[in-house]
Amino acid sequence: MRQAALIAITIALAATPAAAQIVSQPAPKPGATHTYMQGEPVSGLPGKSATMQSVAWPAGSTTGRQSNNGDEYALVTEGNLTVNVTGSAPRVYRAGEAYHIAGGVVYEIQNMGPTTAYTVEFQLIDQGKPAAQPAR
Repeated sequence: MRQAALIAITIALAATPAAAQIVSQPAPKPGATHTYMQGEPVSGLPGKSATMQSVAWPAGSTTGRQSNNGDEYALVTEGNLTVNVTGSAPRVYRAGEAYHIAGGVVYEIQNMGPTTAYTVEFQLIDQGKPAAQPAR
């Protein structure tokens, strides 16, 4: 009898709206894959490092809202990316177009298209600090 009651309570709890929300939460959006090609100190700028990387942006991927620890310059080589910089209207960049994100500015990059997009990026950052951090 006691075992039957425990089974009934378990089934009832599993059927509650809270349990349904846990089960029905969407999967997290995929992130971009960065392939670092080079990172070197910058001549004449003590404490600064320059990095170059290629980035693959799967369909639906996003950076989330973040800011960089220095300036980022990027060229979209394939596909389209939406860049949303705080204080500006979102802008779509297509293959062959370049964008710049100033250090410390909060932004989000999204691939809202159906296929993977690709960029080549150059960043000028402070040595010993992460290139980017989540926005507060």
